[in-house]
Amino acid sequence: MKNTFLFIALVIFATTASAHVAEKVTKNLKIEGDWCSGTYNLVVLSVKKEGTWQWKYNGTVLSNETGAKVNMALYGLGNYEVTQTDTNGKIIFTDSFKLATLPGPKADFGFDYLYAAGAVKFKNLTASNTTDLSWTWNFGDGSTSTDQYPTHHYKTEGTYLVQLTATDANGCSNTVTMEVVWRYPRN
Repeated sequence: MKNTFLFIALVIFATTASAHVAEKVTKNLKIEGDWCSGTYNLVVLSVKKEGTWQWKYNGTVLSNETGAKVNMALYGLGNYEVTQTDTNGKIIFTDSFKLATLPGPKADFGFDYLYAAGAVKFKNLTASNTTDLSWTWNFGDGSTSTDQYPTHHYKTEGTYLVQLTATDANGCSNTVTMEVVWRYPRN
């Protein structure tokens, strides 16, 4: 008799680690925020004179950004430029910064059935700006793996919360959890 298995997956939740940064990137600018969660601002370091700021993103003026910082999470990768002018319209300074990589991995996975072997082959679908990643799988039955594309054998029918945590070299991590239901078919 050939065994057939039923698998159902449901994404339950995803979590992200935190890595607060405040790093000077040019003479006049710093990045601050939570790098791992994607909340990061480009901030003017010192505001010594009254004036106005004009931000550009890839050469286009950001008319909604008129303060001493810009939320790069809204715009993404590219070239940022800020010009501060005094109350008479004289340029105080101009500076620029290129955001070349986005922070943190975004864990995701799927799976295929290996019916003849009675196993599940998990597909790691993690998106990241780097290939320098590590993975931790928890299959919900007490078993774990650090393989990128693991195969797992469930010994009994049941509902399992399968978790994948992807971590990059900076310590940013993201976890996704799916419910996997494994049952033998009923005659």
